[in-house]
Amino acid sequence: MDRTQAIAALQQTGNLLTETACNSVTVILGGAVAAMVVAGLPATSVTHDCDVIVSEPDAGWESVHDAARQVAERRGLPADWLNRDSRIYAHLLPIGWRKRCESVGRFGSLEVLAIGRRDLMAMKLMGAPVRPQDLEDIIAMRPTAGDIAFLREHLDRLDAESLTRETHDAPRAILDDLEPCDAPR
Repeated sequence: MDRTQAIAALQQTGNLLTETACNSVTVILGGAVAAMVVAGLPATSVTHDCDVIVSEPDAGWESVHDAARQVAERRGLPADWLNRDSRIYAHLLPIGWRKRCESVGRFGSLEVLAIGRRDLMAMKLMGAPVRPQDLEDIIAMRPTAGDIAFLREHLDRLDAESLTRETHDAPRAILDDLEPCDAPR
């Protein structure tokens, strides 16, 4: 699924929600679709799903998910193309991430937001040690020196707040190797 296909599937999901007189539901996307829409991943990028970090109200998720499954059947998408599997990682988002969300669109009863560019980088940085695609996505987002400083501060905070004394050495090592796109060459 590329950006155009993802937006069309979200729009169709929202239309189905409207037809069923569902109350308004907001979903906040993370992952590749969010990165394609708000963070400059190339339009040729593809993914197999849309990662929902938050759905509000939570009680509306079942209606959204049911509509998304119908869309999957109609469009030949995987049944779980719209899922909340990634929400277990929401605690790793940088402080203030909600105010940096960007609108993807309102599709009938469905409002779709995406986490901001730096917040996407932060999430992908956490996955990069085990998911090479996440590192490729960060590089494609062309991080600046300011982005890298933001990510460093975020890792410092996560380390300082860890109740298990967990450190984030692997993501930090990846960050240390990134070359800022605005650095003089």
